[in-house]
Amino acid sequence: MAKAKLPDALRLSGLRKLCNVLSLHDFVGRIRRLRRIRHKQSALCQQSAYPVALCLCVQRHPAAILHSLSHKGGN
Repeated sequence: MAKAKLPDALRLSGLRKLCNVLSLHDFVGRIRRLRRIRHKQSALCQQSAYPVALCLCVQRHPAAILHSLSHKGGN
């Protein structure tokens, strides 16, 4: 029998053993949701007049943004 190609979500997860498809359903949904969010954010950044650095900053975790802002002003 030919070697089966792994689904994208399973291949990207780093898991090499085939898992139960029902348990992968939520995992695949999260990947698709995150991909949609990143696509929307990049589309908004391309439309806005703000600098690219600000747009890239929006995609970071809020705590990381606050941390970087507090260290820039503290020196």
